[in-house]
Amino acid sequence: MVKPTYSRSNGSPWYVVKGQQRAYKRVETKSGLDKMLHNETAIRNALVPLLKWAEKQIPPYVHANIELFLLATAGLRRLPSEHTEWILDNVWFVLEKSPFKNYKFYIYTLNHGDWWSIIFRLFWICLICFIIMVPFGLLASF
Repeated sequence: MVKPTYSRSNGSPWYVVKGQQRAYKRVETKSGLDKMLHNETAIRNALVPLLKWAEKQIPPYVHANIELFLLATAGLRRLPSEHTEWILDNVWFVLEKSPFKNYKFYIYTLNHGDWWSIIFRLFWICLICFIIMVPFGLLASF
C-alpha cells in the first residue's frame, strides 16, 4: 500500500505520492486485482488495509450508511470472463465482512460507456452544487 505524505504546512488538503500532487489523502494498492487470480490471500491483503483506512476516516456511526463500490478497470476487462468473475466473487467475500453498506451488484468491471456515464454524472453533481452554493456565499469558505 502506498501511504500519502503531507506536502504543505499551511493546512491545505494537498498530498504528494511519489511526486504526484493529489487533491485529497488516499491510499492505493501496488498491483491490480488482475494480478491476483486464484490468490484469495492477495485479494484480502490488498483490500483489508483500504477498508481499515476508510474505517478510520469515516465516523463509526455512519459506517452502515456508507455504500462501498468497487469498479474494476482495464486489468480485469482484459481477463476471460470466468477469471474476472472469480476475482470479483472473492472481492465480495472480503467486502461483505466490512461495516459498510455493500451489495454484490456494486462490484463490477467498468466498460468504456460506464466511464462516460460517471464523468457525465460527476459534471452534473458539481454543477448543481455550484449553483446551490453560489447564492449562499458558501464557496468563499473554501
